[in-house]
Amino acid sequence: NDVRLKLSKLNQSQLKTLTLIALGFDKPISGKEAQAKLDLSSAAITRAVRILEDEALIVKSDENQLSIVDPLFESVLAQYESENVE
Repeated sequence: NDVRLKLSKLNQSQLKTLTLIALGFDKPISGKEAQAKLDLSSAAITRAVRILEDEALIVKSDENQLSIVDPLFESVLAQYESENVE
């Protein structure tokens, strides 16, 4: 499965960041709220975003809003997160 293969290549920081984007997080991605949700530093989030952009998994709009390129990815990540909420 292509989605599973791509997800298996991501590290924990990238996966956490991608999942937050999939859930429609609309605040600054490396801001304090995102850092608290992800339990990552601003630098780690910024690095993850750069790699996810380089891998063409996410894109940034003119308004600096991040979104997932493949709707199937977004669906899978949102489903996974909703099943694994604390």
